[in-house]
Amino acid sequence: MQVMALGIALLFCIAVLVPSCLMGLIFAVLGVMIMKSIPGRQRVVVAVTRALPFFFVSVFVIPLVLVLVIVRKTSFPGHCRLPNGYAIMMVSANETGWVYNARNEDAGKSIAWQKEGVDGVKALQIAGRYILGRRDPRGLPVEVADLNGYFLVDTQTAVVTNLPTLPQLQDAAAKLGVQVNLNSVYDVYCRYTPMRFARFLTAAIVLLSIVFLLLLMRWLLQMRSVPTLNTPALDMKPV
Repeated sequence: MQVMALGIALLFCIAVLVPSCLMGLIFAVLGVMIMKSIPGRQRVVVAVTRALPFFFVSVFVIPLVLVLVIVRKTSFPGHCRLPNGYAIMMVSANETGWVYNARNEDAGKSIAWQKEGVDGVKALQIAGRYILGRRDPRGLPVEVADLNGYFLVDTQTAVVTNLPTLPQLQDAAAKLGVQVNLNSVYDVYCRYTPMRFARFLTAAIVLLSIVFLLLLMRWLLQMRSVPTLNTPALDMKPV
């Protein structure tokens, strides 16, 4: 296991360093090609110096992107608690989920799936005490697939109302003062789990991308002013 962990860490480092070095090399080569008015060795030094910020930004951005991709693509089997006392259980990011009353679970009792649980959940919405959702017909028995397309759960009374169509769900929700806005069950699941960390990753990537753009603008301005950087100064010799 340690060898495997070291191998994964090595591959991760390679996946970070190779693109980062490539990014720095690209800007260094471009700098050498543009700054023709600077002598050879000095030109290389200046080009590499100005390319280093792009390397360092890439070293920070690429790991965040890789981790975000892993977080998004990897399945996180388990369950998460909802603020209204119910819970969502997921097996895979690409599969349907289960919504059930977790209060019985807390009390050490068995879950009454027929009365207080909904299986085959594809889309979900949490609206205070109410849970609205859509079931995937492929995850339901054939005899009920056409009858239980949508559902509405009152978490305080533990009553599950099955509704065949979306308009019927919208009418039932309107009577409760709720506007239907269903999201993927996996997105809702992520919203109430530690995967909320993915939001931080996204914000960090956006921030570093802005830094990258600012560096690019600064680099372009520096390249534009190259001809004036090495104007030979007049020798002021006493007469």
